[in-house]
Amino acid sequence: MKDSYFWSTVSTAFVAYSFQAAFFPILRDLKNPTNANGIKFAAQGMGGAAFVYILTGFISVYMFGVQTEGNVLLNFNGITSW
Repeated sequence: MKDSYFWSTVSTAFVAYSFQAAFFPILRDLKNPTNANGIKFAAQGMGGAAFVYILTGFISVYMFGVQTEGNVLLNFNGITSW
């Protein structure tokens, strides 16, 4: 199992599965734990995550231009001033 695509899929599935372990206790602790509030809560969480991903993309393109790698962390490989 040396395929990195397989392992990235496993980690993504694990994070997606573990979401429910955090979601339902938080939903229960809301002032008004209705389905509508649960959907709002989940949408805000996904929106916040999407904002971070998009912001990271814009910052990396600003910093590295057309040499931006698909994996943003690979761009920092040659930078030693950190």
